[in-house]
Amino acid sequence: MKVLVATYPYAGHFNPTQPVVGELVRRGHNVVWMTGPGYEARVRQTGARFVPMSAEALVDDDNIHKMEGKVTLAKVAAYLQCLFLDRIPAQVRDYEGVAAATEDRFVPDVLVVDFCTYAARCYMDRTGIPYATLGINPLVTLDPEIPPWGSGEQPPRSTAGRLRNRVRHALGIVFFIARLSRALNKQRKALGLPPRSRWRSYADDVRSPDLHLMMTTPAFEFPRKKMLRSVVFIGPLLPSWLEGPTAKKDDTTSDGGGDGGGGDGGAAEGTSSSSAAAKDTATPDASATPPWWDEMLAHPRQKVVHLTQGTIATNTDLLVKPTVEALEDRNDLLVIITGKNVDDMFRESGLGESVAAEVTAESPLAEDARTARPANVRTAAFVPHLRLLSHVGVMVTNAGYNGVLAALSCGVPLVCAGRTEDKADVSSRVAWSGAGIDLATSAPTAAAVRAAVLRIVDGGNTGDPLHPQGHDYRAAAGHIRDDFARHNAPAEAVDALEALVKRKAEERAVEVAIEEGTSRRRKLQPKPVRDSVLEDD
Repeated sequence: MKVLVATYPYAGHFNPTQPVVGELVRRGHNVVWMTGPGYEARVRQTGARFVPMSAEALVDDDNIHKMEGKVTLAKVAAYLQCLFLDRIPAQVRDYEGVAAATEDRFVPDVLVVDFCTYAARCYMDRTGIPYATLGINPLVTLDPEIPPWGSGEQPPRSTAGRLRNRVRHALGIVFFIARLSRALNKQRKALGLPPRSRWRSYADDVRSPDLHLMMTTPAFEFPRKKMLRSVVFIGPLLPSWLEGPTAKKDDTTSDGGGDGGGGDGGAAEGTSSSSAAAKDTATPDASATPPWWDEMLAHPRQKVVHLTQGTIATNTDLLVKPTVEALEDRNDLLVIITGKNVDDMFRESGLGESVAAEVTAESPLAEDARTARPANVRTAAFVPHLRLLSHVGVMVTNAGYNGVLAALSCGVPLVCAGRTEDKADVSSRVAWSGAGIDLATSAPTAAAVRAAVLRIVDGGNTGDPLHPQGHDYRAAAGHIRDDFARHNAPAEAVDALEALVKRKAEERAVEVAIEEGTSRRRKLQPKPVRDSVLEDD
């Protein structure tokens, strides 16, 4: 089977795809992976061949995410059009140009893309080659059981609530999705393709009509009566650190690198600029451990709090500072903070030169703006996420989807504080599942963080309106962990891809047989007798 994989060059898009590519290569399939040039070395480590995305197909992160003035529907639509739709021609050219870029004139049997790649549908309609999408975000659909994207709401429990969602979805289609659907059809027309639905093609084409691989299970996804037939739940696509030392450098890291990803129409995330996509993205040595590692191992797991804010939202005022302030007086808790720039907020470490923050001219905080490091806080720029999470009791996070899935795969309950991209929808699923608390903001107060963390650690009675006193968040997270463990996500993903290619080949064979049969019958039909012949008789 020949497989073309195409992903945006962001950690939250690349990392979940890597285990699937690894399994494809292990089974002997011929794989070409197209992504940003900065990921070439990591692509080749999987055994796949690398083809770079063109500059026109890459996202100009330095300029595209800026929105001046008041945010309006028109501005948001223009932003999403620029982010996802305007690059369709370049992406289609890239897909179709793979044959010329490879020595064996590679033509795939199937295309695998990440979420929100609208060019894949155009490519299928031009070539007949099927495609699959990878669900790197929560499954947000226009069903009445599902709240609108980005609302962060819980599923409705009443007929009135479902009716309300129907009305909101309909209004969203008329006033927002239809605008983007028109822009999508303009791109299709330029490619010589017929239009699709004028009202909702932007929402429909966000995922493959044949196979959408959801990297979770129903235990961590809102239920709905009419689940899309294309959706296959495969479980979380965890990084390859668990496979052994040779794969450690492909791990989702606790600096938030695995938390990237846009929502249903959300911004791509995982790097801060398009120039970063062209640079070397090699991960730091995962075999090294920070100087506080043994101290953490000796600490009771339930009392270890891990704090991560991701790679894009690096403003420590949003989540890091409130969490440090909330827990600094709890000497029984060990607070592990990972990510870029976290050391810059402290004046001193108290842990020796090896972990002391370096004061540099590039530091985002002046010396007088820093705070003293609390005695219970430890920091590191990088630790393999799964390696750390197996020793963590609670994770405070900005709710990146990959990071949350990694935590739940280790049975770690969560406190979520995220509202950008898909993070509101991730947070709402954490709360719905009972595996954590949604603070419903990107910038929580110290009091809110403290109440939520202590409710999970000590069983307090404040901070969560969804669950009653005595609710066991750790048990709920453990239930999801056990459900995840029943799946082998890379193997199930490849099984589904192989089945898709086989099914499409059988459908084409039937179509060819029908066409040949029709043609044969036409040839065997007797020619009509001419009137002149009848007259002669």
